Order: sequence, then C-alpha cells, then structure tokens
Amino acid sequence: MDRIPEFVSNHPLLFAALAATIAMIIVVEYQRFRRVAESVSPSRATRLSNSEDAVFIDTRAKKDYDEGHLPGARHVPSREVEQYLKQIEKLRDRPVVLYDDGGFDAERAAKALAKNGFGRLYALQGGMAAWRKADLPVETQTRRKG
Repeated sequence: MDRIPEFVSNHPLLFAALAATIAMIIVVEYQRFRRVAESVSPSRATRLSNSEDAVFIDTRAKKDYDEGHLPGARHVPSREVEQYLKQIEKLRDRPVVLYDDGGFDAERAAKALAKNGFGRLYALQGGMAAWRKADLPVETQTRRKG
C-alpha cells in the first residue's frame, strides 16, 4: 500500500485510465440502479404481450416510428408523454413495454409514466435493433395519398 504513490507518480496515464474506468462503472451502475422500467429481452416482451396483454409504446421520433415499429405499438414520443396521458390512461393496469433505439428515451418515458401511476413498466433491451435482430415482425406506417 505504501508503494501506491510511487506507482501513480511513475505511471500517471495508467492511473488516469484506471480512475476513468472506475468512474464510468460507477456512473453506469448508478443509472441502472435508478431505472424505473425493468429490462426485458425481445422474447420476454413477446411473452408479456401474448400472456398478459402487454402494450408496446414506441418512444422514438415519428419518422422512425413510421419507418417500422413493433406490431400494434403506439407512438408516444418520450418528450411528450404528458401530452399523451389521456390517450393511454386506460393502459395503467396493463404491462407497458417501452422501446427506442438506445434506451435513454424509453427510460425518460418510463419515469414520466411511473410518476403518473403506471406500475408495470418494462424497457426492451437493445430497442428496435434487438427486435429486428431477433427476426421478429415489424409494421410500417402506410401513408395514404389523396
């Protein structure tokens, strides 16, 4: 233990890399601890839908939703959850599986929903990319002209 200061002074870059790695681990674990939604795999999300009538909520941008979303998913942008509460209020007692592309939008939406009384919240691990990788069905928004 008494040689630690000597090691640090002889290898400052190594020590800085160690400190940065430890800091990143702490931040990631803290974020994981504060999550509201339980993480679920695409297969578990499918089981929740089939056995417990879970509803899927896509928290991505409208353009991304239109290009492809989970079958039957509702579009509720993560930054506009409060505006959609009246539309989704009746889903309060059902399992809700939120998804996006990276995890941040789904978690933001989950926090807003939890604050408004939604209890069974899940986040799709890997988001839309994981769903596609599992080769599960995807719907696209068809636009009618005229």
